[in-house]
Parts: sequence; structure tokens; C-alpha cells
Amino acid sequence: MRLRLKDLNKIAGDTPDVKGILTEVVGHRKHWFLNKFIFGISIRKAMTIIKNGRNLDISKLRLHKDCTISLPANIDNITFRAMIELQSIIGNSNEDSDPVEVMSSVIAITCFSENIQDYYDSEIVEFKEFKERVLNEPMEHMIGLYNFICETTMESQLEWKKRFMSVEVKNPDTKKAGIHRMQQFNILMTLKTLCADFNCSYDEAWQMSYALTQTNSYAKATYDHIHENLRILKEHKMKAERLSKRS
Repeated sequence: MRLRLKDLNKIAGDTPDVKGILTEVVGHRKHWFLNKFIFGISIRKAMTIIKNGRNLDISKLRLHKDCTISLPANIDNITFRAMIELQSIIGNSNEDSDPVEVMSSVIAITCFSENIQDYYDSEIVEFKEFKERVLNEPMEHMIGLYNFICETTMESQLEWKKRFMSVEVKNPDTKKAGIHRMQQFNILMTLKTLCADFNCSYDEAWQMSYALTQTNSYAKATYDHIHENLRILKEHKMKAERLSKRS
């Protein structure tokens, strides 16, 4: 008898859904032969469950040893498509978002390939069934899992950002020309690059691990960075030679 992730909204807010907890969690059923004494016991159980649930500090919940949903060994092991959808949901969630929908989606996207099948697609029946399984898992386990996923996703984004910034080719002319407007096409450009580099289809590119797609992009960025540095050194050398000839 414990709260499931989908019960979170029933205990949140100013007015908890006592009836919902009573019937769906405690399992109380209204029958003519159940007297007031038994009903009173059920009510007290429901109120205790609600009180304990509302007293939880969800921000401090972490991975639970009894959690039955398996995590990928590394967040970057999930597919490129899964990571794009994951970052979108986390980035677009706000105080108006349904927390149960956000948490169940984040967990399902991250853990689908590890628990169900390698091929990731959030539109297939298997994914929807897995998401429903997540909703019926213990609330504490799923919130802890959600917190861990958000933390590791943020760490991954920061780590990749640092790597790409270290090899960024800084050119003021490109900024003036509006290079930032190309960012909206980053996903499409990445897919096209993967298809060309690995001789694969768009669908196969979507299913590549995020680590592979980022490593491939990072390698290209590193090459461009080295090439730009060589160009600058060559220009400086030629300039120095011209100055020495004049003197």
C-alpha cells in the first residue's frame, strides 16, 4: 500500500484527493456489509498516506536501491533522438507543467532502450506501455530517478559545452553575419552530417547514441579549430616576412 507516481497530483495542492487515495491506493470499496468501523480505518490509512506523501522533500529524493526501472550506464548512451526529446521536455517544463506528465516522460525517454528495446521511438505502442508502467511505479522511486536523470543530463550538457567552447572558432564576422540564426537548423545539420559520415539513413542516424553524435561533431570542431589556428599562424608568418623584407 504505497503511493505511485500517478498519485502525486492527488496529494499535491491545497485540497488532496482523499477519495482517490481511499479507493485507488488503500483499496477501499463501498459495500453494504462494510460498517462504519472498517470505513474509519480506511479513512485513517488514507490520511496517513497523504500526510506522509506531502511531508516528503522531493528535491532530496535520489536513486532507490529497490527501483525496478534500469538506467543506462551513462546518460550519453541513449539515442540521439531520445536525448533531443529529453532536453526539450526538461528545458520547456515550468510551474504550469503537469509534474506527473513531465516526470513520467523524462523517465520513459531515458530508460526505454535499457528496459524494453534498443530501437527508440516515443510514438510506438511499446513506449506508451512502458510509460504507463513508470506511472504505476512507487512515487518515491520515480521522483528519485527523475532527479538523478535531470542532474546527469545537466552535467552532460555542461561537459559538452565546455568541450565545444575549447575548440570554438571565434570570428567576429560570422556573428555580424547572423551565424546564430543557423542554430535552429543544428539538429537537421547534425543528421545530414551523420548520414554522410557513416553512410546511413536518417532513421539510423536518429538511433545512434548521443555520445557518438557529439564525439563526431566534436572531432569536426577540433579539426576546424586546428585548421583556423594554422591559418592564423601562416598569416602572421607571412606578415612577419613582409615586414623583414621592407626593413
